[in-house]
Amino acid sequence: MILDSDCFVSLLLQMTTIPINIGILTVSDSCSRGDRRDESGDALANLIEDKEAALLPKMWKVRTIRDCVPDERLLITQRLLDWCENEKVDLIFSTGGTGLAPTDVTPAATLKVVSKRATGIEHLLMAKSLEKTQFAALSCLVAGVRESTQTLIVNFPGSRKAATECFAFVAPLLPHAIDLMREELAAVKNVHSKIQHNGPSSSSASTTSCVTLPAIPDRHRKSPYDMISVDCAQAIVLDHCGRIEKETIVVGFQDALGRVLAKDVFALDPLPPFRASIKDGYAVVSGDGAGLRPVAPNLVASVAGESDSSLELKPGQCLRINTGAAVPEGADAVIQVRIPY
Repeated sequence: MILDSDCFVSLLLQMTTIPINIGILTVSDSCSRGDRRDESGDALANLIEDKEAALLPKMWKVRTIRDCVPDERLLITQRLLDWCENEKVDLIFSTGGTGLAPTDVTPAATLKVVSKRATGIEHLLMAKSLEKTQFAALSCLVAGVRESTQTLIVNFPGSRKAATECFAFVAPLLPHAIDLMREELAAVKNVHSKIQHNGPSSSSASTTSCVTLPAIPDRHRKSPYDMISVDCAQAIVLDHCGRIEKETIVVGFQDALGRVLAKDVFALDPLPPFRASIKDGYAVVSGDGAGLRPVAPNLVASVAGESDSSLELKPGQCLRINTGAAVPEGADAVIQVRIPY
């Protein structure tokens, strides 16, 4: 039997045992005091250890550590840092403290530890949770990576149901996330290859598109053609263009729709019959450059629709001018003073 490279990598990965340390941190005042059972933490531990559920890869040799701390930002941050730095935990799932109450400080504590937000995971958890209940919109959960220790931390809500649902949402992403953080290039390449050949997993693409979606990842990342000049490209295009047979006819104005003018049309008289400003501002001499200049004495501001041939602007002066007014002789620019919205 001959295996191609992708099959060989896949088979090799299946035969390899990968040690993974997973931390489950329950954040709850009542659970930390022993007043209430840690149901969400127990449920997460059962899902992680349940081989029949198969939410995690079979080749993972998982070591799970657990703890329960009160809703205190400093204690949460310290426990997360300890697990990242000393316990070398790969994945940390916290449960509890993600709501809007003043005591819900788990996301803020997590942000003190992670160096890169995993906003895609956050959006995934929010979108999937909103399919279950509209109250998921009140969650402030955070996901992110502490890059110095290659640890992914994800916040889950405190209820047993929500915590287990969120774990099921994120579980399919965890193997690839681990490979990316550990820079396991062979495993990463294997996953990317499968995605390219199988196409997107979503069926939401428009059925009217002429694009073959599975072929998109196989397109060239760089053009397979040599670079050519613009002149050369234009010559190729024009060479393949058929000549248009011209026919010049005289038609009435109302019958001219859809036709192309055979030659330019010019107005008999200019309108307006003077150089008109297209903005409100001050007429200036551009050659004066930047700087302050006085308004020209003995000159009346130029208003729309009027032209006064006696107006002449000298270098170093400016003159107030309105939109549509004549630009005085000597001026060749208008500085706008009002920006329309």
